[in-house]
Amino acid sequence: YICFFRYKTNIILFTIKHIDNPTQPVEYFELKNSDNSSYAKIDLTFGGSLQELKLFDKTIISNKHIPFYKKAFASSLLFPFANRIANGRYHFNNKNYQLDTNEVDRQNALHGLVYDKTFKLIGQENSETSASIIIGYDEVQSISGFPYKYSIKLQYILTENSLELIVEIQNNDQNEFPFSLGWHPYFAT
Repeated sequence: YICFFRYKTNIILFTIKHIDNPTQPVEYFELKNSDNSSYAKIDLTFGGSLQELKLFDKTIISNKHIPFYKKAFASSLLFPFANRIANGRYHFNNKNYQLDTNEVDRQNALHGLVYDKTFKLIGQENSETSASIIIGYDEVQSISGFPYKYSIKLQYILTENSLELIVEIQNNDQNEFPFSLGWHPYFAT
């Protein structure tokens, strides 16, 4: 008689680590595989942005050399508008709106409204082949330049050879609103 036994182990090759420093306004997640050749750092305090990415042991995004996030917007997600709005003014549904101008020297509203928001963890999952986190931000206050309530969810999925980002926007307001979506990466070249 010949007997065959199949034995399966649940080896977790991908891990998720939460870093929260109570002495500094820093909170982020590290997603990585067991040999650290695939790695992603997602910063909750900088608008849920991807601050570092390494695939196949090659650095693709590294913002260590960029000293001021709020001036560089390194890897920030741009919502509800990307790029610049001259003088912070726009017209939508027969109404005029005035956004704050955060690019003061040029008098522009720059790179949306979530780049400096703090996101919260919604869920996480890791397995032999991937690590995934879902984070979100809920805007519950109306501002004069964008008087709408919304939720934005970001799901980052890291595998051995890729990083996928799934973005979900939900209108929590009674009125429709305009938006665009962008990303401001600083690639390591």
